This record gives sequence, structure tokens and C-alpha cells, in this order.
Amino acid sequence: YFDPFFGNTKISFYTQFLINGTGITFADQTICDSIVFYAKLGVSSGDQYYGPENKEMTFNVHQISSDQEFSNDSTYYSYSTLEIINESLLDPSFNNTFTPNFDDSVQVDLDTIPGVLALKLDPAFGQEIIDFSGTDVLSSLEEFLKVYKGLYITTDGVQDGSILNIDYSSDATTLIMYMHKDTLVNDSTDAIYENFEFSLTPDITAHFNEYKHDYEGSGSAELLEIYNDTSLGNIKYYLQAGGGFAADIKFPTLHSLADSVFVLPISKAELILPVDSNTTDDYEPGNQLFISRINEDGQKVIIDDQGSANLGGFYNESSSEYRFVITGHIQKYLNGDFSSPDVRIEINKPGTSPNRVILNGHDIDTTNGVKNLLLRIYYSTLND
Repeated sequence: YFDPFFGNTKISFYTQFLINGTGITFADQTICDSIVFYAKLGVSSGDQYYGPENKEMTFNVHQISSDQEFSNDSTYYSYSTLEIINESLLDPSFNNTFTPNFDDSVQVDLDTIPGVLALKLDPAFGQEIIDFSGTDVLSSLEEFLKVYKGLYITTDGVQDGSILNIDYSSDATTLIMYMHKDTLVNDSTDAIYENFEFSLTPDITAHFNEYKHDYEGSGSAELLEIYNDTSLGNIKYYLQAGGGFAADIKFPTLHSLADSVFVLPISKAELILPVDSNTTDDYEPGNQLFISRINEDGQKVIIDDQGSANLGGFYNESSSEYRFVITGHIQKYLNGDFSSPDVRIEINKPGTSPNRVILNGHDIDTTNGVKNLLLRIYYSTLND
């Protein structure tokens, strides 16, 4: 999809599909009528998509190459990629360009479920699996995965579309093969119809999102200026999930407070991060941000307040801001436990979140009610 402030983002999806059991066989002359990948969109009606609604999109499905290693035991990142087979796996008769309808219901096996994306695959793909009946390929999951590494679900081209949120934990996110076998009964031929469902159980099925960002679009000119001149981040700065942007916030004068709080500890340290509310139409800020400390080697580590119930970091829609309570982190810095108080801010769960947000820096013009970034510290002093 195209974001007017961040440019183009394309999110694709890799997943295994597994067989249950061993020694799977199909009756002779079983014919695959269709094989369909179903994806339940969103956990609730409000999170089915991100970005503009009612946008036409072109979908595609590919097989992951059999030479590619893909395992639930491995770690994958938003920038990870797997080798795929270029040939489309979709049914040639399937119209793969359409506008997702989040209200329509789709029949998945015997259930009618709203908000499901259905992509029809080539029946020849299902027939190939059926024809392995009685062979080593269907003798065990281990043998099956040597041949069928998984699916790659993607969209074609740069589009003014939306990001669709797939609920992988839903039973309605699945791969089902529909088939029949003609049987002679009393001198007449009757068709016996059956379904075969593959497993996409989250705990055992390898799956991950692949993010691709293109910041060369006209909408991201300001972002690129900030990327090339970090001082501009004092006015505005950008956060984006999926291997996009994080922000390092520095406190160059905080050390001057050390003498004042040497005897008495600080009562509270609150980091306030206002959102640029002019950039949130169609693009909801992330529900929560993540904060970490930058150590002496430039690496991020967990801050002292991370386990606190008061840490915060949640988006407050009414005040259009995020707040972190980082009292422990600031106190430890002032005590000399580490040499830098700098923190890194990023979208929480960046490997699965589609969100992005633009935040106001410390030096933004605060006229007309615009709020700027603040570190507010409460402390007491001793009377002479």
C-alpha cells in the first residue's frame, strides 16, 4: 500500500502447511475439484486491515522452493526472505484482483464465517498431492516437508491498497482440498465428495511476515530528509514496524541533574511522546511502543523499569500521546550505574504489527496547542 508520509510498503506472508498422521492414502481415481487457502482477517471487526479501506488489490500465491530450508525451529525476521517458485499457484480461472469485503461471509468447510479471504489454488496442485497416495511423500510429516516447504502469499505490484491482518490462530485460517471419487452403485455412477484439511497450527507451523519498504515515493520526502539529517528529528521523528524506523532519544544535559538528586532519589521520571495528529487519518498509531536502553556498545538492552506495571507506553487517543514512566532507568543513570541515559523507541511487536506513527520532537513549534517531547522529572531537594 502507499502511505503519504512513508511511501510504499508491501507485506507478504510465508507459511508451512502440514499433514496430520502417517501413511496417508486416497482412494483410487480420487479427483481434486479445488484447493483453497482461507485467511481469517482480524481478531475483531476493527482490526481486519490497516490503511485505506475498500481498495482493489491483486493477490498471488507461490510455492516455497523445495530446495529452501523452512523450519519452525528457525528464527525469521521481517527482512527475511525465502526462495519461491515463480509460477503462480492460483487457479487460472480465479479472478485474483478484487476489493476485500470484510462483511461478506465465506463457507469454510461446514462453517459460514465472516471476514475471510479465500484464494483458490490450481486443482492440479491438489491432484499432485493426491497422486502421492501410498508413497513416501505422504508416509510422514518429515517426508512431506521434503517436497512441500510451504506457501508464499503476496500481492502484485505497487498498489494503493491496504495491509490485511491475518488471524493465524483462527481455525478459519486453513488450507482445504475438496475432492470426489466416482463410485458405481446399482449400475449408476455416484460421486462421493470429501475434504482434506491441512494443518496450520500456530505452535508447530513455521510462518512469518516479510516486509518491503520503498521510501522513494513522493510522500516520504520529509522522512528521507530526517534520515539523512538526524537533527531534524528534534522537530519530528518517525516510527515504523516491520524493519522500518526506530528512534534514539538522547538526553545530553541530564547529567547536570546528578548533583541535585545525589542525596534524595527522584520521585518520578516520565517520558511524554506527543503524536502528530495530522498524520493519523487512515493510519492508526500503534497501540503500544517499546522502549529500551542504548548501552556503551550502541546495542539496545532492557531498561530497569521494563518489568514494572507502571511503565506505560500505550497510546492515549484522547491526548494523542504515549507516556513512559522510566524512574528506575533515570535514577540508575544519575547514580552512575551506566554512562548514557539514551533510549530507543520503536513500535511494539514490529514483526507482526503494520503500524507506523509520526511523533513531535522537542523543538517543534508549540504554538496553537502543539505539544512537544518532554522528559518530566519530579524530585525533592534538601533545605540548607
